[in-house]
Amino acid sequence: MACTMDDYIKRCVARRNEQREKEYVEVDMRRICEIEVKMNMMQFERFCSDAERGYAECLEKSEQGCISIESQLEKCKEMMSGAEVEKAVREVVSNACKFRQVRKQIKVTPVELNEVPPSEIVPAVVAVPEGINSEDEARLRAAVDAVEGYYVVGGLRIYSVRIRANMFEALKSMGFVKDVKIDQVSRTLSAAANTAGMDRLGTTIEVLEASRALVPADFQPWFEHEQSNLLDAKAEINSLSQPKNLVYTLLQLFGMQAEQERKDAASLREQTTKLLSTIDSIDKLAQQVGDISVQAALLGQISELREQAGQISKMASDKENNAGGFLSILANLFGGKFMTATPKMAQPGPAR
Repeated sequence: MACTMDDYIKRCVARRNEQREKEYVEVDMRRICEIEVKMNMMQFERFCSDAERGYAECLEKSEQGCISIESQLEKCKEMMSGAEVEKAVREVVSNACKFRQVRKQIKVTPVELNEVPPSEIVPAVVAVPEGINSEDEARLRAAVDAVEGYYVVGGLRIYSVRIRANMFEALKSMGFVKDVKIDQVSRTLSAAANTAGMDRLGTTIEVLEASRALVPADFQPWFEHEQSNLLDAKAEINSLSQPKNLVYTLLQLFGMQAEQERKDAASLREQTTKLLSTIDSIDKLAQQVGDISVQAALLGQISELREQAGQISKMASDKENNAGGFLSILANLFGGKFMTATPKMAQPGPAR
């Protein structure tokens, strides 16, 4: 009997259905469903656990944020009180008054090299490796009109020089030279009318003012803080070092101003400590600012401030040692062995 294509397809379908029914009988569908349900439950539990943990973290952070906001609000209320506002206004006005004179005097107008006549001699700074050899140093010195000194910072030796404007390119072409710039700070200070004869603290204040205009904005409050400290120290030191009137001098010679002299000495020592702190801050600033002319200017003031601090410390020691007037001076001449005897009152004898 001939087998048609339709018969063949029917038999194939029957075999497949028979095989599928047999497989379904052998497979435990209930067990499969239990496993699937259990896996789904585990996933849901994990999801819920993560959601609860996230909710708890969110709640905790929100509570912390509320506490922080409440704290800030309390601080704002305190700062907005009449006394605090008045204090803030006074501080702003005080700083404006303190800086008024120096900012009126120091006007920084940076000049570019192409604005300078080729034959003009200008102050400049040259950065070279700290370990520059003698041959390269000789080449550098030959290219400039004068070398005023150098400072070491960040692995570099920064020379303060005076050089003709047309020699900048020749200097830059030397392989060992890392950077060459017009010294904008020195140029600004040389143009200031009152720099000549300025005391050391006054000069440092002006250097900080000229430098402040050349650094990024985030450094400027740091400069202002140190300027403010130096202005306060300058006023206090000037007050303590002023000559006394004749009456005070006479009283002091006889040891009758000893207590005041010791107080003045303590105040001078306090200013010395402040100067040493400012020296440390200026050194840190020099390490961080990127402008080599500012670095050279700041480092140049450190030695000046150290010498000034030494002089103020000596002034304090002199006041302490001579607080007793003539008697203290005599005691110091005799190496502290000259002692003064306080006369004793005669004791009454026994009653008769």
